[in-house]
Amino acid sequence: MPNSTSASDNPSKAPPPNRPRPRRRSLPRFVALCCGGLFALLPLAWAALLTPAGLRAAAGLAEAAIHAASGMTATIRDVSGVLPVSLRVGRFALADKDGLWLVISDARFSWSPLALLRGRVLVNEVSADVVRLRRAPDVPPSTRPAPPVEWPPRFPRLPAILVDRLAVNRIILDAPVAGQDAVIAVAGRLAESGKGVVALALEATRLDGDKPLALRVGGALDYADWRLSAKISVSDAPGGLLASALAGPDGGALTVGLAGDGPLSGWEGRLSATLKQKEFLHADLGLGVPLDAAAMGSFSLDAALSPPPGLLPDALAGIVGGRPDCRLSGRFGILSGEFFLDRADLAAAAGTLAATAHLPPDGKDIAATVTANVPDAAVLDPSLAGAATVTLKASGSIAQPAVTAAVRAVRFAAGPLRMESGDLRAEAALAGPATDAFPGAKVTVTGELAGLSGPEGATLLGQSLRLAVDASMDAKGELAAKSVSLAGQGGELRLTDARYAQGRATGDASLTVDDLAGAASLAGLRLAGGLSLKASVAADADGAGKAALAADFSRLAGPDAPGDDAASAALAALLGPAPHLSTALEFSGNGAKLSDLDLDGKAVRLTGSGSFETAGTVAAKLTLAVPDLSVLERALGQRVAGSLSCDVSASGKAASPHVSAKATLDKLLAGELALAGVNLDVTADDVAGNASGKLALAARREGETARLETDFALAGDRLRIQNLRLGAPDASFSGEAAVALATGRVTGKLSGNAANLAGLGRFTGQRLAGALRLSVAADAARDGQALTADIAATNLALPGLSAGRLTVAASLGDVTGNPRGKATVAGSGVAAGGMTLSSLSVAASGDGRTLAADLDAKGTVAGGKTLQLAAKASMAAAGKGRKVTLASLSGALDGRRFNLTAPAVVGLDGDTTSLSGLSLAFDKARIEASGSLGPRGVSGKAAVTGFPLPLLGAFGAPGIGGTASVTATLSGSPARPECTAEARLEGVTLAAEKSKAMSALSVRAKATVAGGKATLAAGVAPTGQKEAVTVEAAVPIRFALAPFVADVPAGAALSGRVTADSDLSQMAVLLAQANTRIDGRLTADLRLGGSLAAPSLDGSLALAAKKLENADAGLVLHNLLLRADAAGGVLTVRQGSGQDGKGGSFTLSGTVGVSDLVNGPVDLALTLTRLRVAGLDLATVTADGKAQVSGTLSRMRASGKITLGPADINLPSSLPPEVTVIPVTIINDPNTPKKKRKLAPPAAARHIDLDLAVALGQAVYVRGLGLESRWGGEVKVTGTAAAPRVVGRYFVEKGRVELFGSNLEISKGEIVFHGETPPAPTFDILAENTSSDGVTAGVAITGDATNPNIALVSKPTLPHDEILSRILFGQSAATLSPLQAAQLAQAAASLYAGGTPTSILARTRRILGLDQLTLVSGKGGISSTVLKAGKEIVKGVTVGVEQGMGAQSGAVSVEVQVTPNITIDSRVGANNKQGVGVNWKWDY
Repeated sequence: MPNSTSASDNPSKAPPPNRPRPRRRSLPRFVALCCGGLFALLPLAWAALLTPAGLRAAAGLAEAAIHAASGMTATIRDVSGVLPVSLRVGRFALADKDGLWLVISDARFSWSPLALLRGRVLVNEVSADVVRLRRAPDVPPSTRPAPPVEWPPRFPRLPAILVDRLAVNRIILDAPVAGQDAVIAVAGRLAESGKGVVALALEATRLDGDKPLALRVGGALDYADWRLSAKISVSDAPGGLLASALAGPDGGALTVGLAGDGPLSGWEGRLSATLKQKEFLHADLGLGVPLDAAAMGSFSLDAALSPPPGLLPDALAGIVGGRPDCRLSGRFGILSGEFFLDRADLAAAAGTLAATAHLPPDGKDIAATVTANVPDAAVLDPSLAGAATVTLKASGSIAQPAVTAAVRAVRFAAGPLRMESGDLRAEAALAGPATDAFPGAKVTVTGELAGLSGPEGATLLGQSLRLAVDASMDAKGELAAKSVSLAGQGGELRLTDARYAQGRATGDASLTVDDLAGAASLAGLRLAGGLSLKASVAADADGAGKAALAADFSRLAGPDAPGDDAASAALAALLGPAPHLSTALEFSGNGAKLSDLDLDGKAVRLTGSGSFETAGTVAAKLTLAVPDLSVLERALGQRVAGSLSCDVSASGKAASPHVSAKATLDKLLAGELALAGVNLDVTADDVAGNASGKLALAARREGETARLETDFALAGDRLRIQNLRLGAPDASFSGEAAVALATGRVTGKLSGNAANLAGLGRFTGQRLAGALRLSVAADAARDGQALTADIAATNLALPGLSAGRLTVAASLGDVTGNPRGKATVAGSGVAAGGMTLSSLSVAASGDGRTLAADLDAKGTVAGGKTLQLAAKASMAAAGKGRKVTLASLSGALDGRRFNLTAPAVVGLDGDTTSLSGLSLAFDKARIEASGSLGPRGVSGKAAVTGFPLPLLGAFGAPGIGGTASVTATLSGSPARPECTAEARLEGVTLAAEKSKAMSALSVRAKATVAGGKATLAAGVAPTGQKEAVTVEAAVPIRFALAPFVADVPAGAALSGRVTADSDLSQMAVLLAQANTRIDGRLTADLRLGGSLAAPSLDGSLALAAKKLENADAGLVLHNLLLRADAAGGVLTVRQGSGQDGKGGSFTLSGTVGVSDLVNGPVDLALTLTRLRVAGLDLATVTADGKAQVSGTLSRMRASGKITLGPADINLPSSLPPEVTVIPVTIINDPNTPKKKRKLAPPAAARHIDLDLAVALGQAVYVRGLGLESRWGGEVKVTGTAAAPRVVGRYFVEKGRVELFGSNLEISKGEIVFHGETPPAPTFDILAENTSSDGVTAGVAITGDATNPNIALVSKPTLPHDEILSRILFGQSAATLSPLQAAQLAQAAASLYAGGTPTSILARTRRILGLDQLTLVSGKGGISSTVLKAGKEIVKGVTVGVEQGMGAQSGAVSVEVQVTPNITIDSRVGANNKQGVGVNWKWDY
């Protein structure tokens, strides 16, 4: 070797002896041998892997790797193929902790390595025969950190790639995944161009059933140019997988399409969807993903939805509306993670939703706001009303956010509850950062609720409430509510020391209510008073614990007028002003035990106890005692006495216990019912299942006994009543029955007779009379319900029915199907419902195919109007139903004829009822109707044409002129019917109309009920002119025919408008009803809002009149002006004034709250300045003063002082004659009506408190009937308008009275009011004069107004005839002439008759047959007295004779009537003096 050196050449460097020489070439040789060995082993390893054992080993390694990575259990079986070219897995399954959720069968993969030689990757197949997804998996959370995002992304340089087949023959989706089982086939291709473009084509088709579903996806991503193109379409048949999930099985065919193309930095797409070939979704999409690392991505959505009918549930459809839309836009940091929600707006029928948000990259200063606005809550539910706004805000950090919520509601209503405004604010904050564990949190809520009220305006805790909540939860999850309170001026609800920790709950609650009216109204009661309630509860983790409750009432009272609500008044009377209620409850997992239930009231005591075991047994007992029933007298409005005791017990199975009840009434007195005792005994077993038992009721009175008893048993749907017996004096009845509850058929009998029903009436407290005999039998035969009856009554008197004679005879089969047999009803003197029939006859007969009936009746209706009626009808089978034909109907009402112009038919076909052909002529009017009601729909129409309004007089509304026409239509379905009614009245005049110059009126109205809303539009106009007043209104309504519902929700929102522009002289027809005339104009424009229970008005009204005249009071006002504005539920009188034309005037101002018809505030002020308030011949009165009306609409207060004067009151010289009616009462007459309870005054009057002073000012004169007087004084009026209390006096300042031609001076005159209710003033009046001999004589009136005492008085004391003589003639009776003595006797008879004087001259006039015979006193006393006599010899000609005390004082006269207002008089005296005169008179 060249560089080698041998040992002989250099002996000195020879290796030491015995040391081996190194092997320099052994390591490379070893490596080479190893590599060669490995390459030799690769074919062996590959061959080993292709063996079944090798594939199973590889599958095991894969299962372990999947479990390690995901925590799920994988199963891989039947692996085969030639790796790495192809692979087949016969079964692949995944299971989570809940079991198997994914199964793949026959999965295949193959590719072509040879394609690599051409620079391509060719995958021939990626497929599976079956992929079954049973449910969604339970994926455990990943603990691995997310990989960092690299931006801009680096895309690898790939060769051309083609996946030639992507396919799954069957994808099986179980119902928990897709809502229904489905089988889908998927096929597609995937390609990469090798130039940066990836394309996908995919198609999916549903295979199972007849509901084809098709999905097509096509798209391409050009990551080289950063561009995306996509087109996706989905089509599904009606009832298919997606269509049924979206709109139900009958929702129709569904198609969805998405298309878009453009650069990813500003990509735009469009999404659309149709259902039943109608587009219901349209959306524009936007996406911006720039490649710049610092740039922000963006997204946007602008969508509009038009839901077709049936797509959404009814409740949701009303909220969403017909055209909701959504607009969304935002930005996001691709690398930073920062997020901006710039806009999220949703608009729907119910309102709007708006949101914004910002999430910074560090998560420290987050900001988010969500605002929801609901302008009309009625859209959410018809029982709601008002507007509400909700705002949510979040701030702080993501780890420790702070959340606030604010709720604002205005004029909100929910059912019977009302709230003018409400403001709530809630704050929630974590105690620390929420990193690994919950750190605890604190929640506070504050708020104010204003104008809160319940039904009829009642409140529980007051109209303004304050809410406060202070609660927290610690890190252990223990909840503590330190304080929860709801307080108002009327009380407070408070929860204190409420805790929940480690399964144990404790807490105390208290409720204080100053006025129970609100709570009572929710139970339908009208009670007032206070309540103090305390409750406590404690329970452990096992559910065992104790609870206690104690309630004390104070000032408990019922309604002022018991007749308004007898139940509430009776309850208040029994409980008294301060009842106490207490009870205790122990509970555990084994059941509960109620003990010490005790209600202690003034006149009632209720005690009880009970227990319930979870094993299903119950034991309970209640005892009620009322020792004195007389406390109920005022509540029931009649005499009540006696005592009541009652025991009720239940035991046995809780689901159907044994119940027994015993009640005893002793010495019962109730109105006209008087019983010594009443006993009720009821026992029943298995009350909730097949109940059976006995009932016995016995009553005793004055040696008489009445008893009702029966056995009853319920077996399935069959009720059996046995041993039914009713016995009473002169009456005995018995019977039995078996009732099939499913069909209503009855088998049984009832028979008996009563010689006199009065005996039974004595035990019912009703006025019964007459003899009754009855025998009724029923048989539920196979061919239908059979009925026989034989009933006869004479002199019958029942509540609401009386008859001199009444008989009923029937023998009918298949009563409820096709009746056969005969039935008759005959009667006379039959009276019911204000109708009295002198004769009544009904006869019916049937042959099993047709039942014919004839009716004939004669009598009178209310008001004594005569009625004649005759009708013929028949009922026959028609297919599966029946048909009732009214063949004829004729008669007369109040002399006006009516008749059916054609037969009318009522069809009864299963669930469908129809009416056709009804046409009735009534006088000049015609009434027509037809329609049908069935489960599939309703339809109908009715019309009244040419109806003369004077015909209303036959129905109790006389005096209306004009004609009316009405039409009505009905359509829709029974659940959602639609109804429209229109009415037109033309030429309307009223009875009070006196002048032919008055314009008649036209009235039109249209009402519609449809779509849950009722609308009304009406107008009034003088005939031939524009409408003077119009009304439009709308309110939500619940209206259905099957089942029938016609209900306006208590909180239903009201909307509408009232307008007026009227010349009131043209509305004189209406004003004449109040005897009033106005020359002026009324204008108004008012908008209606709020709800029916709390309406609101906005707008204005004005009245400007030159003159107003009221004939009743003689009131005349000039320049009348009234201006009022309505806003915010308050009507404000801006200006109210007028003058009387004689220097007097008035002004009116103030406000009235109209949004709450119960508690609306009232504040009005009236000022009178020398205003003439009456201007009649009988009285002219001028008034001065001020009056105020304040309070609420349900409780007003009138106060102030009014001074009357100057005033002239003229007493009429004669009054209309009166006929004294002597009442006659027939003892025990069954037809004698009961005494009517004294009517309570109107509710409005009961709640008007009075605080008025009425004074008589200067120059108040009372004249007439010989009286000439001036009065003064003052009274104070307090109490209420229904029960006023008057205190004070009026007195005569100066006066005299002429009595039988003599003048008496009024030396004393007082009318004194002492405060009684009703007012009963006392009199102290003395009128006297002094004769020439010094004797003072006169008349004294003393006592009270109900029983005045009239006496003749004198000084010194003289006999009555002497006093009367001195009053009349100023001299002693002993010195009177015969004529004076006769006059004295007449005066005495007049004074002592106690009524209309019995005149001697009147008797003489009747005996002689004269038309006139009178004594006329002259100014000269007795010497000038003249006796006049007269007689009308022919019509219009009267001859008269007069004779005075003097010899030459006689005369003869002749009076001739030319016209009713003009007469000519001729007179010849004894002194030969003659005269002729013309007289003219005019009554006004």
